[in-house]
Amino acid sequence: MARKVSDQSQGDDALYCKWNKASFDSLMKIYCIMPEWHPVMPSQKYVVFLLRDGQITLLANFFKFCNFRLPVTRLCKEMLDEYAVHIPKMHPLGLAKLRRFEYSSLSLGFMQEKLIFRAFYTLVWKAPCRDKYWKKRIFFIDADVIPGGMHWRVMASREKVKDDGPVKVEYQENALYKALTAHSSECTVIPKGALVLVGMSMC
Repeated sequence: MARKVSDQSQGDDALYCKWNKASFDSLMKIYCIMPEWHPVMPSQKYVVFLLRDGQITLLANFFKFCNFRLPVTRLCKEMLDEYAVHIPKMHPLGLAKLRRFEYSSLSLGFMQEKLIFRAFYTLVWKAPCRDKYWKKRIFFIDADVIPGGMHWRVMASREKVKDDGPVKVEYQENALYKALTAHSSECTVIPKGALVLVGMSMC
């Protein structure tokens, strides 16, 4: 269960939520974030990334630059569970790669497979995104929007995450793997309509 935070100051080094109501309302409309999910824009006194009971934190720029949408896809939830990580602690580039993999798989007529994703990408521990602009545009939403809960993984300063990925014999003859290697694409922002067509977005 997430712990509740107050509006009290957290020190000079804290990062605080900073964006306006008009931008927040625009994001809700553009990306079909439903009112029944109870999205809330924090006050500017809330410290970025701290948790609240019954809610999760999302970054606005995940939607704009990483092709993230709600509800989350099956593969997205599987990978969060696989690596025991909470969605706001995903590095933007890692989330963008996951979503591009999903889109490429579906557009080629295949279901997304966790094994094949891990054949292309392995988990690497990296410092959080250094661009503070990314971190300041956050909002809260009901935790049950992402079913099953998530882990808030705490990494020690020198701790390493070991993720060797599958061995080649496990995936080299896989039809999805062959299709993706034959039809490579850049990891860029995917047009809104394309996400809708493959079922990765509601609107």
